[in-house]
Amino acid sequence: MEIRLDGRVALVTGASKGIGQAIAAEMAAAGASVMLSSRKEGGLRAAAASITPTGGADIDVFAANAGDPEAAAACVSATLERFGAVARFDHLEPGASLATAADALRTLGFTRFTI
Repeated sequence: MEIRLDGRVALVTGASKGIGQAIAAEMAAAGASVMLSSRKEGGLRAAAASITPTGGADIDVFAANAGDPEAAAACVSATLERFGAVARFDHLEPGASLATAADALRTLGFTRFTI
């Protein structure tokens, strides 16, 4: 069964390598626009270059420590700004610091998103 995520937006933390990178790649391949986040921008750029989005999706990166509440909030805001400041945020994939990123979404008024 193929699952399509066309028109969806995802933020994947811990996305510069390993499982986080693999999750970001699969989401982009399914059509989601994906913001990759991790602490090191160089690793993020390399990960993003290895991902091929489909269905009009796009990839971007934001270097941040997801365990830092201010950095997590800045990452969420950058994701919304980059992929359209619409009142939606579809998916948070916490490769790192689940609680902080989810709290940042809630602070911005998002109450319906999947983790």
